[in-house]
Amino acid sequence: RRIAATPQGSTARQRLVREKELARLTLSVARDLAQEELDATVQPKLEPGAAGDASLQRSMAGSVAGGPAPAAVHAVLRAPGRPLDAGARTVAELSFGRDFGHVRVHTDAAAARSAEQIRARAYTSGPHIAFASGQYAPHTPAGLRLLSHELSHVVQQAGQPGGSAVARWPWDEPVTLKKVLSPAAVQRNAHRELLKQINGYPMKDMLATFAAMASAGTLDGMIADIDAAEGVDRPRLKIAMDAARIKGRGTPATEAEISDLKTRMAARELPADQQAEVLSFLGAGTQPAAVPAATEAASTTPAAAAAPQTSFKTSSYALSKTPVTVVKENKDEGLKEIREAPADYAARILVMAGLDSATWFSSFTSIKFLGQSVANIHTDLATHLKAVEARFAESHGGPSKDPAVAGTALGLNQGIGGAREAPTGTAFSMHLFGLAIDVNYTSNPWVGASANKVFANAGWLAVGKKLQYSGGMSYDQLSELDKAVETYFGYLDNIEALGARLAAIEDASNPWKGKSAEAAAKQIQQDLDTAATKWERTGAKDVIKKGGFLSLPKDFVDGIGLSWGASYGDIMHFDMRNKGSGRKIQSAIGAYKKKKQEEAKTE
Repeated sequence: RRIAATPQGSTARQRLVREKELARLTLSVARDLAQEELDATVQPKLEPGAAGDASLQRSMAGSVAGGPAPAAVHAVLRAPGRPLDAGARTVAELSFGRDFGHVRVHTDAAAARSAEQIRARAYTSGPHIAFASGQYAPHTPAGLRLLSHELSHVVQQAGQPGGSAVARWPWDEPVTLKKVLSPAAVQRNAHRELLKQINGYPMKDMLATFAAMASAGTLDGMIADIDAAEGVDRPRLKIAMDAARIKGRGTPATEAEISDLKTRMAARELPADQQAEVLSFLGAGTQPAAVPAATEAASTTPAAAAAPQTSFKTSSYALSKTPVTVVKENKDEGLKEIREAPADYAARILVMAGLDSATWFSSFTSIKFLGQSVANIHTDLATHLKAVEARFAESHGGPSKDPAVAGTALGLNQGIGGAREAPTGTAFSMHLFGLAIDVNYTSNPWVGASANKVFANAGWLAVGKKLQYSGGMSYDQLSELDKAVETYFGYLDNIEALGARLAAIEDASNPWKGKSAEAAAKQIQQDLDTAATKWERTGAKDVIKKGGFLSLPKDFVDGIGLSWGASYGDIMHFDMRNKGSGRKIQSAIGAYKKKKQEEAKTE
């Protein structure tokens, strides 16, 4: 059972929005920060019979169950304590939806002694939390877990008559982890996870959520961290954030601000009802901009891009009826294997998404996108890609506004993959629904942490520091890693430069220091072979050697308006999970996977 609470003083509308938010978000932030170690972090773990007066309710060595708390505990609880650290409070308030400004922590010697007396890492009574020596460390995963657990008692006791029971985390439950996060990293990760959830909200709820954050003074931090969030519709989120920021300052939006928002909403192709929500929220009427400002002056430019195509010749697309594994057997977790045909489970998922399967799979088409062929995609994706193409033709298509010229300028050099009749990796791929594409397949492979030894070697030699891949990296972080890989493999064609680089290394901790050019070249070749194998590019080693793993420019990644698979390593992949029917299907996929996991549990 998760604890969710509505902030006091909210309007009825804000409370409703917050309830929806908390139903999805309660402690997902903390759980993500420490992964599996934080599972069930905020499950209420009050000792049996803990409600009531300030007594210790659980049997412990040297104490009697239900006996009174020691005098040392009462003395600590009478002390003023101090507020939560700012970073820890931010994470906690985002997770619980509570104001923890009244919470006081006790970390002095008296608190430590009292915790030791009752053999606890920490204990809570009302808004007071006392910690044993060294246990208050909210910027480590273990410390965040412990604090979150104690805050769950604060929330629960606040809702109980006379809620002043002493609840404790016993010493026999280990929480120690080694990874330490800075306060800034904790907050940034919290914002990133929260933005992923808010990304799926209807515009009305998104605006109300950001407005509540503006009122609480937390929106500016969220805005500052928007670029750290991957797999989200940044333009849409930024529009809602800016609208909430404008409204939160207490003065009406200016004409220039409204005009800017209208232009951005039209450029993003926000549906008219969402544009109207934003304008109504700001008290600026409900009339959206009909056309992006860039196209209004088309008649005065040398050439104008053609209007985006919205109708297509359609055909039917059939998925495989051969069963594939949708749940893997896992004896440790008590799961049996479940196999189903893609044609069957995709149809069920569409029904769960409120869509008709027959209609969906009879609405496939093939198009040209920025000069490249795209075969077998749903018309929803085709419509979106044609609108994107028109914008890229305007910005990158030269004087003729030619989509193919824009494609060349953006580095597209290979046919674009669309639908698949059966999954090649994960069973639940958006490719099955015709809502995903693979761009520049050969030069943008699926990468992952399995190649981190290669990345480490490349980092040390190319830039003098250890580099690693991890999920959720931003474009700029991936680009830095990619450039190091390019430089590293490039030394194979320039032994003289390799020797000069090795001779210039002064850092004694650099593993390349003292190596000969011959030995280094041998290691680099081994790493190229390893990377090509792991990335399934053994027949395209030269492409990897010269171009690394990322050939798509940032303009393309940001401008295509789709969810980019690079957040989990699939560099070539873009899909529609972040908008329209794709968002509904992605949500239904999650529900279907959960249903299958439950079915797979063996008795």
